[in-house]
Amino acid sequence: MAKILTMELFGSDWDTGIVLSNSARRRDLMAAYGFAKAELCYCGFFPPLHRDETFFLVRSTREQTLQDLPNVIAALGAARESEGGEEVEHEARRLERSMCECRRGL
Repeated sequence: MAKILTMELFGSDWDTGIVLSNSARRRDLMAAYGFAKAELCYCGFFPPLHRDETFFLVRSTREQTLQDLPNVIAALGAARESEGGEEVEHEARRLERSMCECRRGL
């Protein structure tokens, strides 16, 4: 939802983030994030964790983000089926509506 709002409210061309290596290694988590590219960003001591850590810069263009949203919605639907959560179903419907509105703005 944040991706769609950022594109719609601020006209952003890129969606970016930074993830720790343990998150970057999880395919299911990276698919849920919906980023097209991941690149090594930093490897070294990270004071908040008191250990060495590796970070990845993740990024997608506006077009890549819009293209990947159906997959994110499908993942939410799968989570809804496995957990039976009404909240997840509501979020999936809201994302689908927002995606349609955002595509009209391209």
